Amino acid sequence: MSIATRSKRLPVVRDCRRTVILDGRPCSPRRLSVWQARNDVRGQRRNGESVHTYRTTDRDGAEVLVAYVRTAPGPWHTVDHVAFVYEFPVEALLGL
Repeated sequence: MSIATRSKRLPVVRDCRRTVILDGRPCSPRRLSVWQARNDVRGQRRNGESVHTYRTTDRDGAEVLVAYVRTAPGPWHTVDHVAFVYEFPVEALLGL
């Protein structure tokens, strides 16, 4: 059994949220599964992108791990700075 198959079968407590930030303006927030968000961050880290993680709480008091990924503009030719912000609920990560 592969890790991906096993991870998809686990109950997800809450989905993760990803927000793209273009030149300091947040846009296109999206909900992702914990599995998908972890793979995105790992892939960007492998590609040599700058990845920083912070542990904090959300508005409800639940613990959240925030991953801030700064990347090259890539397909966005009209912007100078591109970042992705992932919000992982800690209780979902502990269940993996």
